[in-house]
Amino acid sequence: THRQVKLSKLEVYLEADIGNTAAWGAGGAEREPAQMGFQAIRVKVDIEGDADKETLADIVQHANYFSPVANTMRNPVAFEIGTL
Repeated sequence: THRQVKLSKLEVYLEADIGNTAAWGAGGAEREPAQMGFQAIRVKVDIEGDADKETLADIVQHANYFSPVANTMRNPVAFEIGTL
């Protein structure tokens, strides 16, 4: 919207490696927390609109940079859990 580019296609493809064998009953119960959960996440964006490919790629990078979800995945977040 800010760049006045009209998108005609936006498809996001996600792929990840997860180390969570203990939860699936496949062994691995001796793993440390750092070995569990997502180990790598790959995102591909198929985007089309009324702008050149460089502008569309820049829009994707801008969205990635300001994404609260992407930034939460990239940066450690304090996490607390307790009982009531």
